[in-house]
Amino acid sequence: MRSDLDVEALYEECFSRVYSFALRMLGDDEAALDAAQETFVAVIAKLDSFRGESAILTWVLSITKNLCRKSLKGRREKSFGDIEALVDRYSRVPSAGHSDIERRFYVEEVKEGCLVGLLQCLPFAQRCVFVLNLLCGLPIAEVGKILGRSENSIRILLSRARSGIRAFLCENCSLMKANNRCSCANMIEFSLARDLIERFRPEFDVPEIKDELRRFADEVELYRSLPEFEAAIASVLESGRYAIFEKKAKGIPSARI
Repeated sequence: MRSDLDVEALYEECFSRVYSFALRMLGDDEAALDAAQETFVAVIAKLDSFRGESAILTWVLSITKNLCRKSLKGRREKSFGDIEALVDRYSRVPSAGHSDIERRFYVEEVKEGCLVGLLQCLPFAQRCVFVLNLLCGLPIAEVGKILGRSENSIRILLSRARSGIRAFLCENCSLMKANNRCSCANMIEFSLARDLIERFRPEFDVPEIKDELRRFADEVELYRSLPEFEAAIASVLESGRYAIFEKKAKGIPSARI
């Protein structure tokens, strides 16, 4: 093992990005955690082979990529048609039992789940490029090293991935066109029924979130009679008492399509 590399520090520095990459590639939290853990087992075993010809994170993610490919072997490939069929079957108006603030929170989670689902419809190489460049923020050159491809090839794959997802959204997503059939709010019940929020946000405790949302809603009601209602609510949000309004899960940035 190379004595100049601190494996524990490497784990602390890279684990969230490795896990994020694996989650986007595999679309399953347990499989992603397995891939992330296996990555660092392999890193320890192969540390002597790292020559410093790329950034250490690039080398680590190359290992993760290979483990994800292995994990996906034998799985049926999904298509955008599968997502359309799912929308046709399960889309419905959300329950009246959800408060407005609960609904806004769940809509954000449906968007996250939708992205994960759409990524599964991309061919493996396109998915890798989209996740590594657009979601993980790695430069084209580093992505090329991870995939063993030229920078021009990476740009072509990225363009195809973006075109595929954009075409689906333009045809189906109401956020792209108001009269499109797929609404985030109409997929809330489907997501909750299948524990997709707990699945893709394992650090969130759904019952605890619901309780916190209700407590926040109660506090909002107390401020409604104040002359500067919005300023008072802003102060509550900035107080840090409600963790759900903090930034999204670390290492899992939002997409820029």
